[in-house]
Amino acid sequence: MAASTSAMFLIRNLAFNRTSTAFFNNNKRTIPLLLKTLSSPSLEARAYASSALWTIVYHERRVASLLKKAGALPIIHAAEASTREKLKTTEEALKGCRVLSKGESLTGQTYIQNMLKHIEQVWYFI
Repeated sequence: MAASTSAMFLIRNLAFNRTSTAFFNNNKRTIPLLLKTLSSPSLEARAYASSALWTIVYHERRVASLLKKAGALPIIHAAEASTREKLKTTEEALKGCRVLSKGESLTGQTYIQNMLKHIEQVWYFI
């Protein structure tokens, strides 16, 4: 069962709090849940999961060894490849579209770009 977007949002926000690193180190379910969510159909949940993973690995380098033990490398590689494909598809779909006015955003494209950036940074630390 995939985690909800709200759950990923909460975990991502907790990851920014440095005092919660003990939670991520001691809880055996968090890292596998984040890895599983990287292949979720929800773009938003995937973006939150990649952001949480990057933040956790950045603040606590020991988590990188947990990711290796959890077999994260193929999962992260697959997430990176699917994210690149999604970004390419989104950019092609946006060709020829009207210019956005002030206040409008490319939410889908922004999620994809942030996801890719965070996945690449997690990949770097592992």
